[in-house]
Amino acid sequence: MDTIDYVIGLIQDLWAYVLQVLQWLWTVLVQLGTFLWDVILKVFEYAWTFLKKIAGLFRSLWDNFFKKIWDGILKGVQKAQQWLESKLGPIISFLKRVRALYDRWFKEFIKPLLTFLQRIRRIIQLLHFLHIHIFDGLDKLLGKIEQKISTAVLTIRGVLNNMIDLLNIVADPMQIIRRPTLVYSFRRVFLTCFRVFTGLPPGYFVPSPKPTAKKGTGFLPLDFDPFNADMNPVASSYMGNEGLPGDFSGFIEGEIPDDSAVDDLTLLDYFDDNLFLDPVCTDPASCLQEAMTTFFQKVNIG
Repeated sequence: MDTIDYVIGLIQDLWAYVLQVLQWLWTVLVQLGTFLWDVILKVFEYAWTFLKKIAGLFRSLWDNFFKKIWDGILKGVQKAQQWLESKLGPIISFLKRVRALYDRWFKEFIKPLLTFLQRIRRIIQLLHFLHIHIFDGLDKLLGKIEQKISTAVLTIRGVLNNMIDLLNIVADPMQIIRRPTLVYSFRRVFLTCFRVFTGLPPGYFVPSPKPTAKKGTGFLPLDFDPFNADMNPVASSYMGNEGLPGDFSGFIEGEIPDDSAVDDLTLLDYFDDNLFLDPVCTDPASCLQEAMTTFFQKVNIG
């Protein structure tokens, strides 16, 4: 019995020793993990501080250097525009008055003459239908006169319009980029440009958080394959209206839509903060530390 008791006691002591070693190893691992975590956290905090300083440097460069240059360019363009408008404005107003008088002269004198010639030609055509061809030569002559008058009238009207349009562009060079049609057109094809110029879907750069986002516009899957047409649709598939306002077909031909026409354009989903949930974490360093602390507490409890 003494031998058996001795063996049992030896096994118990050995097991207790093994448990002590395992506990010691676990304590060392926890301490080592805590130490490594503190090192990682310090490095992260240093990197975060460094990035903020870099961001401040770029902001300072923009505010104190590039922004001033850009503001100076805009002011120079505005001054040149004001000078051009002051010099060319009276000429444009004069040409508009000339065009109005020309239109009035056309309606009161030329248009009745053309109407009279057309009526005579209709009578001659009726006689021609009755096989009376004595006035066929007169019909051809009147047709040539009518064509020459119409060509001259349209040419003069076109020259006046071109002169006014050209002077408007020279007097206001920024009018081209202010045109709402240009802004509207670019917004309509914006998503398509991503696919055309990069070969990747818009969701690769500006993903939409909407659950109902079209293919290629939402968040891409982890196994995204750019050669899969289902994940990376063709460029033409992004050229829909996307809920944007209708086109400008309702405007009178030659009339420039007002600048307010672009007010109804919608934001890209990626830049619409209302579509994103409010972040739970605002300080990355503190949130990361809290997450790791919770993790080690769960490990110790387990």
